[in-house]
Amino acid sequence: MQDSDYSQSWAFSAHASAYINETFSQLQSGKESLGILNKLRKDLSVEQARTVVEIAELRIRARQKFREFERMFFTRAALEMASSEIIANFKAERFRQFATIADICCGIGGDLISLARVTETCTGIDSDSYVVECANKNLAAYGLAPCAQTGSFHPDLAGSYSAMHIDPERRAGGRSTVGHSFSPPLDEMLALTSAHSVGIKVAPATRIDAAQSKELELCWIGHQRECKQQMIWSGELSQHRGQKVAISLDTQSQSFFSCDFAEAEKSLPKLAAQVKRYCFEPHNAVLAARLEDALGNQFNLEKFSTEIAYFTSDQCVDHGLLNGFETLEVVPASVKKVSEALARHKFSDLEIKKRGLPESFARQFKFKSKSSGQSRGTLILSILGGKRIAIVAKRLAST
Repeated sequence: MQDSDYSQSWAFSAHASAYINETFSQLQSGKESLGILNKLRKDLSVEQARTVVEIAELRIRARQKFREFERMFFTRAALEMASSEIIANFKAERFRQFATIADICCGIGGDLISLARVTETCTGIDSDSYVVECANKNLAAYGLAPCAQTGSFHPDLAGSYSAMHIDPERRAGGRSTVGHSFSPPLDEMLALTSAHSVGIKVAPATRIDAAQSKELELCWIGHQRECKQQMIWSGELSQHRGQKVAISLDTQSQSFFSCDFAEAEKSLPKLAAQVKRYCFEPHNAVLAARLEDALGNQFNLEKFSTEIAYFTSDQCVDHGLLNGFETLEVVPASVKKVSEALARHKFSDLEIKKRGLPESFARQFKFKSKSSGQSRGTLILSILGGKRIAIVAKRLAST
């Protein structure tokens, strides 16, 4: 057994637990990893010390995803790939009707934890024995029985379960959105969808051939203004067959928009001649799904241009997939004009957004607070009618 293999197995021991917990507390208090590592090497091997620090660091990073992060185990790659608890819980509700569920390529158990809550018979399968042990420890952290085992994907597995969730490895040779580089390959997984209830987790930018998607639901899931993942749903897991869906999840609410594939493809925006009272920016889940024009048309919004996904209207639209802004002033996008406009509004803080313009252009615009109050503004830099414009605005309260 190599030292690294030993240190990984040792990480689950009571001996390691004391070091991990102490290191976690020290990192939380602001101590540097290198100093902690050097101190640990007085008591532990080099590999053991590195393992302790890595687990403690990953637990801190995992607090954005998991409620029980302080008791969980991760690898760097598996943590990054893992669904957050809020997204995993949302997806697991679709599986509640099924008696037996398999989570293929379960990793450290991000989805497996939620799936195990909704059925009596759930099995996690992964080819990496260390992450399988992590998954079982993480199930225990949530008061659930271990159900992960070492194994690999094979199409015949589908016949042994009522439904399957598959999260293919997408990092061979670097992060990928190309289906043939997944493990298992996307085509092998899609072959199951004609006869089985399957949920396949892929990157938001992964594209599915239109001919393959007619019987599927393609669902882009967002959280905290980011698009986190795309799910391909088939069989009884598909609630919106033949449609693209964009969803934003918050702690208290969900925002949803769906559109038939054909309708989404033929949607053409109404172009704006000028900036109106309100401006809107579609959620990144909408952009990833390429549903911005269909969503804009539903609310009669006018788009800045065919390529720039900002919209404007004289009507206020309250929808969770649209970030809304009230227009205060529109000026040419020059440093002088923008500085004068910002001085008139005396914001205490400013967010700067841009679309259609290079980053180097946006960096010209600096902001100094003119107020000690709580007035937060937004500067939107973009192009409308072929001209560079700057929109001084404020976010609508609901966004």
